[in-house]
Amino acid sequence: MKMIRQKFTRFYASNRMFLLLLIISTVLFSSIFLIRFEYYGNKSLFSDDSYFNLRLSKMIIESGKIPEYDSLSYGGRPFAYYTGWPITLVVFSKAFRVSIETASIILPVLLGILTLLMLGLTIKKFTKDNNIRNLSLLILALSPPFLYLFSSSNAFAGIVFLSVLSFYLMTFDKIIHWLIAIVLLSLISYFNIFATVFLSMLFLIYILAILRRKIPYFFMYLLLVLIINILHFYRLITNYGFPDRVNFNLIQNAVNFNYQTLFSDLGGKFGLSIFSAILLFLGIYVLWTYKKYKFIIVYSTIFLLTVISVYFNFIIFYLNILIAIIGSLGLIKLINRRWESQLIKNLSFVVIVMGIVFSGINFINQLALSEPTIKQMEALDYLSSKSSDYTTIFSSYERGYWFNHINKKNVMDPDFFYAPKINERWSDSMQLLNSGDLKTTLMLLNKYNIEYIWLDAAIRDKFYGKDEINLLYQLRNDPRFRMVYRNFDKEHRVEVEIYKYEKKVSIS
Repeated sequence: MKMIRQKFTRFYASNRMFLLLLIISTVLFSSIFLIRFEYYGNKSLFSDDSYFNLRLSKMIIESGKIPEYDSLSYGGRPFAYYTGWPITLVVFSKAFRVSIETASIILPVLLGILTLLMLGLTIKKFTKDNNIRNLSLLILALSPPFLYLFSSSNAFAGIVFLSVLSFYLMTFDKIIHWLIAIVLLSLISYFNIFATVFLSMLFLIYILAILRRKIPYFFMYLLLVLIINILHFYRLITNYGFPDRVNFNLIQNAVNFNYQTLFSDLGGKFGLSIFSAILLFLGIYVLWTYKKYKFIIVYSTIFLLTVISVYFNFIIFYLNILIAIIGSLGLIKLINRRWESQLIKNLSFVVIVMGIVFSGINFINQLALSEPTIKQMEALDYLSSKSSDYTTIFSSYERGYWFNHINKKNVMDPDFFYAPKINERWSDSMQLLNSGDLKTTLMLLNKYNIEYIWLDAAIRDKFYGKDEINLLYQLRNDPRFRMVYRNFDKEHRVEVEIYKYEKKVSIS
């Protein structure tokens, strides 16, 4: 018994900062909902992904299996979704006897803590310097991508956790660890095909560069992935044929715009912070100064991930982990090196650390304030109570998941995979939102049997600015459109307005 106490005392003494960081991270993730629910009074989940996965999970529970058809999205479409995350939510909900809404809050936070734990154990395998591990995890826990990833209910929370856990298991040499790792890594195929391809490439590079004797395990993994994906796509193709190719761009097709979205400070939804970039350059400078070409694989990986993440945003989650580790090395070297001026040294350290802390705290507040807002939820509650189920509501495609959440049909939503006539619907939606011709407006409304039109402040700013033009002008001036709901923000500016399309109104 005495020996056990001594071991525990030694473990606690060497890991108390690590344990404290896990507690701090739990507080950080939880504070997002605490601020949103209690301080701002918004009791709703945030992010479109949360509502998308919430609805799919409820469909699975109600049907008792994976449904074949979704009657709400796009007015009706095949149930061709990746079900890894919704099923995980359902299993967690039933195992702990909590609602899907509660599971959508707790599960990402729990996976975030477990991911930090696995990363801490993995870093410990490569260095005995606890400062590198602890600082890496602190930087990571305060970074916008990590905060978003493990506070919203999204599939990449599961994907990143599974990939980090798999990599940790691969640091062991036993066969059982590798077998479990490749099974866990192959399960990502149920979450997202692009993540599967990306992680397969990383796995191959890791094997070829460091552990060539483990190549047979890569082929075992590849076989599992192929079997899972062949079965998945064979069912879809035999039942529904091939999905339509998307022929439109959602964002501005410019490199400068794409790189702006890479940083949360410049408008990215979950991009890197500017201080993370400073830490990255600092870390690379330190590695280059002391080791030069020894870490050429690390430099190349960071460069490639940065370029690819401009076009596939989810890669930011992995790039962010590398930046935290490399940045901690740079920051520790900054602290330990000799400076001519102690004052400049202290100021440099304080500026970087406070920048990281305030960037994280500011992003927590952004997430707490993110959509749907209180006013948007009030408008959704109105639609839910005043319109019949399966009514079609039109707005910009970004709002589609919200309408499905209240059991209404949409014209479009952000999931384009196997969406019916996706290019035609996109063209019609853009034409309707920008329509200056009333006949065209009415024709498109009738085509999709639209009963309600939703406009909120963000959509008005995006399509109309301060002008009353096109569809907005027609809604406010033609008698066939009746405004049935409107609310205002704290500055008494119109937040959400909902119009009902009255087909039977005659024009004299």
